[in-house]
This record gives sequence, structure tokens and C-alpha cells, in this order.
Amino acid sequence: MWQTLTGEPHVHALSDVDVLLDVADRADAERAAAFLATQEAATGLKLDGELHLAAVGDLSWRELRQDAPEILLKTLDSLRLVGRDALGR
Repeated sequence: MWQTLTGEPHVHALSDVDVLLDVADRADAERAAAFLATQEAATGLKLDGELHLAAVGDLSWRELRQDAPEILLKTLDSLRLVGRDALGR
């Protein structure tokens, strides 16, 4: 977008690809995160982005793949650490 708007070069070989995926539930989010991890490994592109879990919020697909007990959840009006159980089943 910035490259198009400014006419300046912003995209280069080390650029990442930003993604936002809508997911239905936690299981869907975990499948999407696993898919993104395999695609990143297969393509060599850095995939940066988030999963949007309806009625819950947005979370990093990379963070979901880790085993920390809490995960950063973003909504339109908050940013907070929540236990994984807040993501549903």
C-alpha cells in the first residue's frame, strides 16, 4: 500500500506478508496457525498477521502456536492478556 501511495520502494526481498484470517473457533484458529506455519516454511516468506476470532478478538497466529498459558488478545477497545481458555474450545 505504501509503495503505491508514495511511489517510493517499500517492498523488497525481506518484506513480510501481512495476513488477517477470520476463524470460527479455537480449533479453526489452531488449524489456520498450523497452515500458516507450513506455508511460511514451504515458501520462505515471512507471514505476519493475526487470526480474528468472532466475538472474542484478534490474536497472533505465532503466539497461538507457542505454549504460554496466556495470549495477547486485541479487540476494538482493549488489549489484554487472557488465559487460553478465553479462546473457547
